[in-house]
Amino acid sequence: MTIDGHMLDSDVDLSSLQLSVLPTAALSESVKIEIVDLCTRAFDEDFSELFPLVAGAVAPMHVLARLNGKLVSHAMWSERPLFLADGTTVVSAYLDAVATDPAYQDIGLGSVVINRLQHEIRGFAIGCLSTNRPNFYARLGWEIWTGAKAVRTAHGIEPTPDDIVMIYRTACSPEIDIGSLLLANARRGGNW
Repeated sequence: MTIDGHMLDSDVDLSSLQLSVLPTAALSESVKIEIVDLCTRAFDEDFSELFPLVAGAVAPMHVLARLNGKLVSHAMWSERPLFLADGTTVVSAYLDAVATDPAYQDIGLGSVVINRLQHEIRGFAIGCLSTNRPNFYARLGWEIWTGAKAVRTAHGIEPTPDDIVMIYRTACSPEIDIGSLLLANARRGGNW
């Protein structure tokens, strides 16, 4: 079956799969609870602080995938400035809380959600994320940042060599050397 131009590998009937894109401000409390529950199941860790964590995010948006009304996959992005080695500041669409219900993983739903997100962020300079699943994103066109990475904290610039950071180039991307330094402001809840 093909959804949003992406072939899905599944015996699950996906004919009722619905994608929607909504700003955080338009999410009801019950939908926020669904997102937190989905992320908690997918990552096997407590995501109850997700919405307080992103409360200060600029223009947060969500891609929601529902199957027969049930939330089965999700990704969000918000505006986040990144600083390149040449002094250029780019506004990225920074991804968070990319999750698929464990019962529906490995059938292509995450790819459908990310493909839709990539379409939605095409006006940004780049997409950016930190992940422990680089192969998943690489096959969707994301590139590993091979250069130095660091965050600016209250204590100064702190290198983050162990973080896997990836970017997605859009038609609006400036010339970017992924082997150079990439700097971000630290944020509540973690570096990247």
